[in-house]
Amino acid sequence: MNDIQLTQLKSEFNEIKQSVDESCLYEGFSLRFNQLLDFSDLDIPYLGRSSWLTQIMGWTGLDSGGRLHGDSPPTPKRLFQFAFFMTNHINLPFTEPTALSHWLLSGQDNRFEPISMVDSMTNLVDSYVGRYYKRYAPAPHKRFLEVPLNRQAAVKRIVVSFSVDQLSFTGVYKLSKKLVHQKIENTVNELLDGTPHNLINITI
Repeated sequence: MNDIQLTQLKSEFNEIKQSVDESCLYEGFSLRFNQLLDFSDLDIPYLGRSSWLTQIMGWTGLDSGGRLHGDSPPTPKRLFQFAFFMTNHINLPFTEPTALSHWLLSGQDNRFEPISMVDSMTNLVDSYVGRYYKRYAPAPHKRFLEVPLNRQAAVKRIVVSFSVDQLSFTGVYKLSKKLVHQKIENTVNELLDGTPHNLINITI
């Protein structure tokens, strides 16, 4: 192979390297990554996860954001370390860091079916309800949401109210805070049945 051919091949490869979007290789990684955190016993709220990962895993904020939102997995060594750590915090009848690593990358292992979308959405919506409760809720809503069963009922009803397209990690993540807060307000009003001071436990 002569120098001209080598140069042409190098040029061809460089064009491919610059144009290929490698995130498609790991489509769904961030969804599974968040689902795993939701399913664990670590009780990590959705809001603030990047900071948590930075403190615990030693990742940069940019790296943590890529794991959570960008379908960008860590290096194989770091992924295995994370999977090994998470096997200590998930309630499944097996602890195989290698299998967990493969599932995070590909999603192809039905033993991880208990790590469900509904769990992730419930966790995310509960985080939004918590923010609403602390910063925006009027007094009657605050008193209502102080009761754990009431808060659980509100979260469940809000999750059910999302459309199929919205009921995905990226779908809910992209919703505006204003829209989510409006859903929360409407749901609490419905559960209160128009009588804000009648604070009774409601289950659905």
